[in-house]
Amino acid sequence: MERNITLENMINRKSVHHFKNATLSVDILEELKNSLFAMDKLFNSADFSATIVSASAMKRTFSIKAPYYLVLSSKKTPSHFMNIGFMVQQFDLYLNAIGLGGCWAGLAKPSSKVNQELLGGFVIAYAFGEPDASGSRTLEQYPRKNLSSIAEGQDHLDLIHYARLAPSPANRQPWYFVTSPSSIDIYRISNNFLKATAIDKLDQISIGVVAAHIHVAGYLENKPLTFDIKEVSHVEAILGYQYMLSAKINP
Repeated sequence: MERNITLENMINRKSVHHFKNATLSVDILEELKNSLFAMDKLFNSADFSATIVSASAMKRTFSIKAPYYLVLSSKKTPSHFMNIGFMVQQFDLYLNAIGLGGCWAGLAKPSSKVNQELLGGFVIAYAFGEPDASGSRTLEQYPRKNLSSIAEGQDHLDLIHYARLAPSPANRQPWYFVTSPSSIDIYRISNNFLKATAIDKLDQISIGVVAAHIHVAGYLENKPLTFDIKEVSHVEAILGYQYMLSAKINP
């Protein structure tokens, strides 16, 4: 994790959708790419690749017009979507810390040329650059669900507070938490068959994003933690949600 990231970055960050037409130097772009690969992985076995391209290398961007896009690909594993979300959200917080900004570009697609150069299959793009306006906001400006509606238990609510500030597509906030003294079990909304194809990938990425906020907050609050996936028989069944992974609080 980049040491520049602070708790204030999670409180103040916002998704940036409008950018200045400003060019970043080759050295800065290389440093940004290196910082991504230096971020903590969700699981050590995670295997992914990333490349930074300009807008001209994207086949479609829809309403998000950014000078740069982080194009992410990965080999398929049961947790590869979560790992992408986990690492790139740390990158998002780092951008906020150094005065840049960005947002997940879930509908953007790279050109066929970029696609051919990717290792593994294309997963998602992340748009970034210099914000056209402030890349921050106050805590009162967050339209987020109350803690009581997304968490069960009384332990580690300080970490859940930072988790609930995480971004998600259309502010969907698909997560739910069950806490105990030793762990936080993380769930996501169960999608019906009609929604599964369109939303399932984005929800899994969102779980990685929210896990990144828990990870960063745990580190900064001196609550070191690790992530694992428990046997389903060892976790509580929550109606309307499916279990995804757990944050184990290390003593």
